Amino acid sequence: MTVLADRAYTGMSARRPTARMAVRLTASLVVVVALSTATSGAAAPAAFTPSGVSAPSAAPRPRVGDVVVADRLGQRDTVTFYFPPDAKGAVDTVRRTAASARVPVHDLYVVDDTGDGLLHVLLITTVGRRTGLLARRIDAATLEGLDIFGRGRVVLSLHPAARVETRPPLVDHDVLARRFEVTTTETVDYRVPPSWLLRALAVLLVIAVLPATLTWAWSSRVERRSEDDVDKVHRLRVGLTVVYCVLPLLAAVLAVIGGLALVPDMVLSEVAPRVTRWSATRSVTVVVLMATLVLTDVAAYLGAQPFERRLRHTEETAGSAGRRFARALVIGFLPLTAWLIFIETTPGAGPVARFGGLLVFLLAVNALGPLLVTSAQETFRIEEPLRQRLVGLCRAQGLQVRDVRGIRSRSSRVANAMITGVLPSLRYVLITDYLLDNLDDDELEAIVAHEIGHGRQHHLLAKTGAWLGLIVVWAVAVAVLPGALGVVPLVLFLGLFVVHGRVGVLLEQKADDYACEQVGTEAVVRALEKLAALNMLKRRTGRLWDALQQHPGIERRIARLQQRVAPAGRPS
Repeated sequence: MTVLADRAYTGMSARRPTARMAVRLTASLVVVVALSTATSGAAAPAAFTPSGVSAPSAAPRPRVGDVVVADRLGQRDTVTFYFPPDAKGAVDTVRRTAASARVPVHDLYVVDDTGDGLLHVLLITTVGRRTGLLARRIDAATLEGLDIFGRGRVVLSLHPAARVETRPPLVDHDVLARRFEVTTTETVDYRVPPSWLLRALAVLLVIAVLPATLTWAWSSRVERRSEDDVDKVHRLRVGLTVVYCVLPLLAAVLAVIGGLALVPDMVLSEVAPRVTRWSATRSVTVVVLMATLVLTDVAAYLGAQPFERRLRHTEETAGSAGRRFARALVIGFLPLTAWLIFIETTPGAGPVARFGGLLVFLLAVNALGPLLVTSAQETFRIEEPLRQRLVGLCRAQGLQVRDVRGIRSRSSRVANAMITGVLPSLRYVLITDYLLDNLDDDELEAIVAHEIGHGRQHHLLAKTGAWLGLIVVWAVAVAVLPGALGVVPLVLFLGLFVVHGRVGVLLEQKADDYACEQVGTEAVVRALEKLAALNMLKRRTGRLWDALQQHPGIERRIARLQQRVAPAGRPS
């Protein structure tokens, strides 16, 4: 996570146009999905809602007086009432309606910024009663009591595989729900075939097996190419980068289409029917879907790991590599998971309120980020007197750090260093033991000076500030300009490439310049040469890959530093 830590080595870039197009497409998908997730909460349940209250794009546009009853097979059903935008006392009216219909009020939300010009009141309640395994009955008296506008009919939103005995007219259907128009004088009995769960399990199996199969096939093809190992390793990294971005998104879509996203509600309704809070059930759904993303990336990594081990001559076993990678992903996804849970559990919050929360979220991640980074890595205390010398080097250059610690990476042969934390009491410089084993004293000082440059020049805050600037501009646009939500994908797209791309490269160059001023250009260049050799990095890379990696390519990076040296050999 670039907000938390900054790497000391650069990645590589594909030169073939097809690879560049794939990476560009991947980045675009990431941006669109991330932004749509951040803004979808404005329309009654947000992105991961299994049987959504708000109709999808294909559904008829809601009108004043509509009532949509979403039965979720358990104690966490949702009823949405559509009022005029200037309605007074809508919440009190819904409370009285719930009392007359004799249904409990678990949660109650008001949403007035969905773009349809209506006031939505969401009642989280219990509508149906259990009549068997995955079977429910909704009494006519309950439907009549919920018919707040006296129209004699409501829209009933059920599980996409639901079978209704009375076969009412079907309004519309999609992969998330089937919606029927029912009269308030008829009792509705429906059930979901238990065999439907087998389909969800099959989807889970595909999510676990397909990524490993694809990366194994790709890696096998790369290994057979007639080129040196550095180029092969680079191709693996390019392929895995595309896979890590694309496949989790496809897995999330498959989880929704295949019904895996509906399983948490179904299971909770059977094993924990007393759990009625909307926030609890939405949180479980988010965690399950995030777990599918982790599973996808881990499976993809394990498919390529044997080939990487042979090409890079590492000693790490597949089991150890998988556990290490999964641990880093789980901890790295914690902030994102927390943010998505916030979105899912606050359907009444508008876009400005959500992005106000995002400001606080980013600041908290920057402050507490070192705890996540040190938890994701297997760190250790560097032996004396080396540790004291490195800590003293930081303090001598005016950077207060809590400690300089090591990261175990000998078996994986990763040579890396990073700085994490904006608060001095929680700021760490982390160096892998594989890097410590292979650098001379002046080269190690050059690497540490580079990280000190990041800290002294507040580069982590600079990246966060750039993100916050984009968010503030967008939030103001939403508040002032109608339809500003439509520019969200463009804003995040620019944020991805401008903030985490070009800005990241510029900050790396500034850190290199700082290190040259402290220890000399020659030591910095030799350190970069060793980093490239130890990590088997390709020297010449494209600018797109450099932007995605937030580091300039090694060849371009060294050439720029050598231009600092005057013909006489003295620093310019």
